[in-house]
Amino acid sequence: MNAIRPSWFPATLGDAATDAVVDGLAADWAIAEPDPRDALHTLAHHGVLAAVADAPTFGDRIARSAALHERLGLAGLGAVGAAALTHLEVGVALLNRFQANPVARQIRMQAVAGLAVPALAVTETAGGTDLSAMTTKVSVGDDDLVVDGHKSVVSGGPIADYFLVLSADPDAGNAFGSHTLVAVPADAPGVTVNRLDSASLSGMLAEVSFDQVRLRHGHLLGPRGGGLLPLTRHWSHERVMVSVRLVALSAFVLAKTVGYAATRRTFGASLLSRQAVQFSLAGHVADILTAKTYVDKVLREMSTGSLPPAAAAACKLLAARTAEAVSDSCVQWHGATAYVDGHPVGRVWQDAAGLAIAGGTTELMLDLVDRGVK
Repeated sequence: MNAIRPSWFPATLGDAATDAVVDGLAADWAIAEPDPRDALHTLAHHGVLAAVADAPTFGDRIARSAALHERLGLAGLGAVGAAALTHLEVGVALLNRFQANPVARQIRMQAVAGLAVPALAVTETAGGTDLSAMTTKVSVGDDDLVVDGHKSVVSGGPIADYFLVLSADPDAGNAFGSHTLVAVPADAPGVTVNRLDSASLSGMLAEVSFDQVRLRHGHLLGPRGGGLLPLTRHWSHERVMVSVRLVALSAFVLAKTVGYAATRRTFGASLLSRQAVQFSLAGHVADILTAKTYVDKVLREMSTGSLPPAAAAACKLLAARTAEAVSDSCVQWHGATAYVDGHPVGRVWQDAAGLAIAGGTTELMLDLVDRGVK
């Protein structure tokens, strides 16, 4: 299955020693996956988070991020892979846009050192991606601000130390808009975090309530009313990195299935010897290579800073459809054993469905692609 191993540009985190560290950790974690927070601390301890987040150029940052998420995906890691992606490509990547703010700068420094975990809090039960229906609000007074509301699904919420909360700010009174980002410490009075049970990435989702949380003005990220613009730009980045993970997980689950099909015997012959299975596998190899090729192209465009939102949406759409189709077939070939909790193929099947929603649903991606071609 080496033919479907994605080859990003280049597939390195900066040097051979860091690559070897990540590959060694991924191999160990594939046997016994650690707590996601402990994994982030370990990656920071070995300098991996800094190698990615503090890469010398933006292009290096993109390439190293892709290399890290590829390696973790090819090892089939679930919650740990999701935590690394959320930590670097959501939390740290968003904080990079607010480094003139001392609070944001401090959170980012702690995050790269593995001492704090930031999580983006946007989604609400009633409105979903309809931000005009957002009920979480921020009220800004002369001396402080107050955040009040509820976020229904927050990736990385159970392990977060800070929430980057998108809040309605109807009194912003400027031309930027009516949504403001606020950095809210998880231990601030009035913050309540409830871990959610989920079909995929169990332990990585939470609902978070903010009950009259009072903070200093320094916790405002960017200008009041200007919270949506950096998020719009950020979401393209997140969607492409989710695509990297989806393609790598597809390659992992197919390689696992080929090994299983070679040893499983039915009616006197191996499953892999049957032409129907061979053709189906070959079709999925082609699907993965197609998705890989487009993800590779989009990564290159993103590294130059010239990636249209429609291209990022199409990238995630293609990668998600590939991962869902490949993992569904692989579950069928494994039979009932793939449905047992903890089975790597069944877990990827569940995670593929979850990642198809992360960063925007399939319907939202189709809408963005449609806008891009009009």
